[in-house]
Amino acid sequence: MNPKPDLRAVAKKVVWFKTADKTLDDEVFFLNHAMTFGDVSDVLLIRKHYDDDALRNALRNAHPGIFDPRSWTYWHLVLGISPTPAMPTRKIPGAESTARFRDGLSIRGHQ
Repeated sequence: MNPKPDLRAVAKKVVWFKTADKTLDDEVFFLNHAMTFGDVSDVLLIRKHYDDDALRNALRNAHPGIFDPRSWTYWHLVLGISPTPAMPTRKIPGAESTARFRDGLSIRGHQ
């Protein structure tokens, strides 16, 4: 893969724990990070390279734990997706019945 240098720079900036090339190998992963952690110049750049359908796809297939509520809501509004769905969450096998963190800490039924 030989991505454009400007996209490599954004990838390097928004994902510190992978190489730019590895980040760009997964379009959804890259766009999720750019849409959450990119600044205005980064967003303008990704909008030159990716159309609205690619950004919508990145939202539909978002990786859990990347988006914050503000960015999640913003991008759904900008891309005309309404209503805004719940953010993706991590699934921990076997933990569904013993832990709840969204409405307050609860472990094994204790609050």
